[in-house]
Amino acid sequence: QEEVSASQARAMLATGTGRLLDCRCGLEVLEPRIPGALGLPLDQLRWDMHALDRGTHYIVCCRSGLLARVAAYLLRLQHYRATPLAGGINAWPYELEWA
Repeated sequence: QEEVSASQARAMLATGTGRLLDCRCGLEVLEPRIPGALGLPLDQLRWDMHALDRGTHYIVCCRSGLLARVAAYLLRLQHYRATPLAGGINAWPYELEWA
């Protein structure tokens, strides 16, 4: 499965060709996040994905990338454009913010 590197994701965000989707669940949502990321926990994704825009390319992130791979797969099954962020937030070398 294809992944987007942090530098690729940052370029996509800067040009408006991608949107970050943070799929962390539980207490992980209280940890630092990438600024501007839309929060949609993996455990709610199946029920709430209808609110997402099918024309948007989502860069799906979590702490390490594992949940993001699952979330991106589920989104693609429903014909959304979704690619996981390689290495997750742990590998994001740029700014973070507290939720």
